[in-house]
Amino acid sequence: MILYGRFAVNVLLNRTFSVFRHSDAMSKEDFDYREWVYMHDHTGLSWSDLLKKRVVVILGEMGIGKTFEFQHQASRLQQEDKAAFFLPLSQINSLDSVRAILDEQAPRFEKWLRSSDMGYFLLDAVDEARLNGPPALQMALRAIRDVLRPHLQRISFFVSSRVTDWSVSGVRETVEQTLLKPIFDAEASNVAAVVADTDTLEVKGDKNASSIQLEVYCLDPLSKPDAKRLAEAHGARPVEAFWQEVEEGGYEFMASRPLDLEWMAKQWVASKKLGTYSELIETAVTRRLRETNQSYIDSGAVLSPVQLRAGAEQIAAACTFSGRPYVLVTADESMDSAISPADALPDWTLLEHRRLLGTAIFDEETYGPESGSIIAS
Repeated sequence: MILYGRFAVNVLLNRTFSVFRHSDAMSKEDFDYREWVYMHDHTGLSWSDLLKKRVVVILGEMGIGKTFEFQHQASRLQQEDKAAFFLPLSQINSLDSVRAILDEQAPRFEKWLRSSDMGYFLLDAVDEARLNGPPALQMALRAIRDVLRPHLQRISFFVSSRVTDWSVSGVRETVEQTLLKPIFDAEASNVAAVVADTDTLEVKGDKNASSIQLEVYCLDPLSKPDAKRLAEAHGARPVEAFWQEVEEGGYEFMASRPLDLEWMAKQWVASKKLGTYSELIETAVTRRLRETNQSYIDSGAVLSPVQLRAGAEQIAAACTFSGRPYVLVTADESMDSAISPADALPDWTLLEHRRLLGTAIFDEETYGPESGSIIAS
């Protein structure tokens, strides 16, 4: 029994990852965001491949299952008697807060400290850590680094993020300086100690240290077999009839996202049909504007459904009447084919703009880092 979305379901999914690639084409105003989907190396990497790395960032839009994958992977590794620890970044703001989370896993953590085994630390999630402002992410990562500093030579870090947050200036640098560089320095220091204990000067470096780099991957959408298994687990039976309607309506994209697939399956259970295109889109808009992330709710950064709907409609209207299809993510960017949220919603605060653009109706359409904008659909 595992938890996917808000429901416990019996299903085993085989999620895969693709190497994230940035293209200079993303900075062009005429770039088609749909091309972003095809700008990854679809290599079908698995967790077993990623666990060989030292510092990994996993990207994915809201609802694609990043948090679940981190929690599930930590649990799976623990069942294999490996040292794995899930740390929610939104709950970390000091050394004491790191220790408090690890105290909840004290027997496993103490056992790892006494060993020489690798430790796997899954840090979720960059966007949640940044709810209280950009410095919050740096504060959380520094606290984790400082608590674990004596053991960096045998640690692998995994960090999850929405693509929009990863695209924000300074986020990548923060991860590199706070996690990657200390691990690299720890490995280099270890090599220097080994050289000092030998009579040779032939050792010029450690290939393990020199090969450590920040590696960025995208969590792939659900494969068709996985989507059908999950839909059936949510009650969409007969699943072949459900999937036939998905394909006939051209809804495979939504069905490849666990969050969307959940409500689609529930809708099928209720009426044995997905409804007309307009009905499905109306349901999709309503569902994607609904915040189910407890960290966002706890932070007070959640707007009412009425306000979210009104804001989305105003932005859509502004894009339609201005002929500019893109919406700027950051206020310091400019783009002839994009509008600023402040243009459409001048009475909203900056935090309210961020929360609206962070909902699934906008966030899934991110078309690439460093572009500074998303498309209004």
